[in-house]
Amino acid sequence: MTHFIVFFDIDGTLVDSQGKVTNETRQAIQQLKGNGHLPVVCTGRGRGELGSIMADAGIETAILLNGMELVHNNELIFQGHVAVELVAKLKGLSSRKGHELGYYSDGAIKVECHSRTMKQNFKHFHQSLPQLGDSIASRANCQMLLLFSSDSSLDQFYMDNLPQLTFARNSPYSLDVTPKGWDKGTGIRHLMEILDLAGPTVAFGDGLNDLSMFSVVDRSIAMGNAKKEVKEMADRVTLTNDQGGIPVALQELGLV
Repeated sequence: MTHFIVFFDIDGTLVDSQGKVTNETRQAIQQLKGNGHLPVVCTGRGRGELGSIMADAGIETAILLNGMELVHNNELIFQGHVAVELVAKLKGLSSRKGHELGYYSDGAIKVECHSRTMKQNFKHFHQSLPQLGDSIASRANCQMLLLFSSDSSLDQFYMDNLPQLTFARNSPYSLDVTPKGWDKGTGIRHLMEILDLAGPTVAFGDGLNDLSMFSVVDRSIAMGNAKKEVKEMADRVTLTNDQGGIPVALQELGLV
């Protein structure tokens, strides 16, 4: 039997619109594992933002922070960093535009203030607000940043002024920021190299930062609630995250 590696985005995909793993999805993933396939979370979230999602889904392998951290058997096996000088330059640019930053360091995110846009972002993802704290130390050991901005017209400004970084809008209120070339797709390649996995591969997603996943897997599945661009790139479109889209697609693929 061919053993697949199946990658799941979290928000809008693995969890429903209330941020929960449904019983139907949980059961499908258990059957997926029972059939010898490997489920993997692939998300922009950090370790401190997972809550019980991985345990609820029964998944022990993850690509976190858009590839900047890798976890296998619930153990951290890789951690990348954003160069300190790039963090400092982004801080200067974002301050000029009135945008706050969040700094991911060793699985946790730190912010310097609770702005309106930042609050909207974490509400959007059904997450509690991160603690306020001194983020200076985080800048020296930063795996990823969040740029809190609801003005998508300025996204290109950051891309043009900091081409050494990748900016991926993950919500109406924020962009994920990683070193150039680091995204979910490179995270998939890196994980498969480290674990000596060959595939075939499948990815489920709904957002723009999932497009890099779709570009490197054998089969791509867009959720029914996915962005238009995601549906257009996907090999197939399943039902929404509230309608059992994952179990339905896994059955159609013959994996459960």
